[in-house]
Formats: sequence, C-alpha cells, structure tokens
Amino acid sequence: MKKIITRVLTLGLACIMALSLTACGSNGSSSTANNTSSNAVAQSSSTEGGVASKNNDRESSKAPIPSNGKYASIEEYINSDILQSQMESLVDSMKDNGIQIEVKSEDNKLIYEYTYTTDIGDVDTVVSVLEQGLESNASTFETVASGLRLAVDIEDPVVVVRYLDKDGKELCSREFSAQ
Repeated sequence: MKKIITRVLTLGLACIMALSLTACGSNGSSSTANNTSSNAVAQSSSTEGGVASKNNDRESSKAPIPSNGKYASIEEYINSDILQSQMESLVDSMKDNGIQIEVKSEDNKLIYEYTYTTDIGDVDTVVSVLEQGLESNASTFETVASGLRLAVDIEDPVVVVRYLDKDGKELCSREFSAQ
C-alpha cells in the first residue's frame, strides 16, 4: 500500500511539474520565453495524431517561434524545441517510477496522459487519490489552460489530464478550461 501511495504522489508531482513547464513556457512576452516554452513540449516526438511522446520517432522539423508570438495550433506548440527539452527529463524520471507520460493535442485540447506501466494494486484507492489530486490542483490546470491562450492562436483552450492503467483502461480523467 505504501508503494502505491508513493507512486500516486510521484505521479501527482510529475503532473504539476509538467503543468508548470507548460505554464512557464506560455508567456508570450518575449521570443526567449516563447522559444523556451515551445521546446519543452516538443521534446516528446509527435505523430500525425498530435501525440508527443519520448517513445515515438521524432519529426525532423521543429516548430519555429511564430512571428506573431503565438503558435498556430497546440500540436505546433507541443512540437516546439523548448517544451520538448523540458519534457524529456520528466518523461525519463517518470519511466523509472513505472509511469509513461504522453502529451497530445486534439483540436483545442492539450492532453497529459499518464499510464501506469506496472500493476497499481487497489484500483479504488488509487482512483480516489488521483481524483483528489486533480481537484486540489484544479486552479493550476486552469492557469495552464489560460497560459495556452497566450501561446497558441486558439480561443477556448482546454487542458485534459488522463490517468490510465497498464492495460490502457482509463482510471480517471478531467478537463480544465481557461478562466
């Protein structure tokens, strides 16, 4: 049980770290800030479906910093150099704890998908702890969604946090809109 709680807490911290990376990177005030934010998420490679993950083949083209200070899509934002580089260490550290992280885009949604790669034990307890973590960090996720509005040319950005078990079954998920 202690091992399960430790993993859940580690996952929660990683989620907050990932969100803070995205939030820090979404300041549209300078090209350095935009470049930094774009590299962090882009670190995870992308596929045609907008999936960013360290396990996928990387695209050779990186998203340049847009001249208007905003990326055309969340997928472009995810593929930027700065967000990719910031995500790499997070992905590696979570892998060591039995959790795989993928960052995806779907329309106006930035999706953080956390998949346990090992058995989590008591599913009800883990789901309860994850849901409490999502609720207690709601304002952080909403801030990230608001930050996306500054970095990406979209009107209603949404951040989705999704937790899956090792078989890909959804444990819990929640959407957070910009405030």
